[in-house]
Amino acid sequence: MIRTVEPHLFEWPTAFDRYVQDLWNAPEADGQTAAARLGSWYQGLMKQTGLVADALQKRCLHIAATICGDAYGLAGHADKAAWVSAAEGARMLGIRAERIVDAVRTGVMNGRLARSGAGHQHTIVSRSDIETTRVLRSLMLDKKRARELLGVGRSQFELLLEAHVVAPVDVDVRHPCVDGSFDRDDLTRTVTVIRKNLALAGAIEEPMLAFRDLSLRKTTDKKALLTVFRAIKSGTIQARCFDSEQRLGDALFSEKEISELLAAQGAPSGMTAGEVAQITGWRPECVTHWCAEGLIVSTHGRVGGANAWLIAPADLAQFQREYLVLADVAEQGQTTSRALISRLARQGISTVGAQAVGRTTRGHLLHVTHVAHLMQLSERLEHAAG
Repeated sequence: MIRTVEPHLFEWPTAFDRYVQDLWNAPEADGQTAAARLGSWYQGLMKQTGLVADALQKRCLHIAATICGDAYGLAGHADKAAWVSAAEGARMLGIRAERIVDAVRTGVMNGRLARSGAGHQHTIVSRSDIETTRVLRSLMLDKKRARELLGVGRSQFELLLEAHVVAPVDVDVRHPCVDGSFDRDDLTRTVTVIRKNLALAGAIEEPMLAFRDLSLRKTTDKKALLTVFRAIKSGTIQARCFDSEQRLGDALFSEKEISELLAAQGAPSGMTAGEVAQITGWRPECVTHWCAEGLIVSTHGRVGGANAWLIAPADLAQFQREYLVLADVAEQGQTTSRALISRLARQGISTVGAQAVGRTTRGHLLHVTHVAHLMQLSERLEHAAG
């Protein structure tokens, strides 16, 4: 089986090299590439697999490249250790080799483009440029990693971009082999400046607001919120608590100071129906229903991209002066809303504000004037009994 190729293998690699050169220089050989000049022999060799096949293929390409006058590799460079192929550089960086080829072609990376006798384009690149690019890649972050570094959510990060608190690197100066748009060092410097602008702690404790809570859930006025972000970056508003190991989202600011700046910018200071429900313990859907019915004076707007009812603190106080939530009264009297409704009906008193939910109702309100009437009735009954 190997008798016909035995002479080419036993005198390795001289005999093999000579055979390849003979094929290359044969009268019938035509073309400029190894595939064209070596013909079916070359094509058959390239289909083989295994260690021996690998050695023969590499040697064949080496001879073809040498005959062509342009070595397929690092030949021609005195310090071969200072150079790597584009493929090897790509493996070191974890990217596609085509990106390195383009960087060398455009002059961004120091390298050389060559075409071998086998018809393949070969690119070598400076090892030091690969190392520099590796460092650059570690410093550049995409949006997801930038948000994680800052400890903020997607929507808030977009607001920070709009406020120019953070900014991507200009596309014209980005390295073609580097992913991500945000310089980690720039983000870190911005956070460090905010941390150094720490305000002196006051003698009296005051409500605090975490940076991550500064969003369109806090106010519907985006313009006012952007002003707050800019004020924090410039140091006009200073953090009250921001430890060195905390992310920006964890930094605490004076809620009063933030609210005053929002109000100065014309931002509404109302609470959403959900926030009122959280404070009072009422059902959010009941608060929303009372707003829709006009029982709670409120305005309709958008918070965080969603429709919402906004309730001013003064309007909430007025509502509580006019109405009692029957569920709260029942809980205090250790009874049920259903039982109270029946007792009130016997006195000719109806509740208001109820919302039908399936076969039942919820959110019954009792006007305070009815409470006064019941108190007077109770006094008259006691007097009659006495």
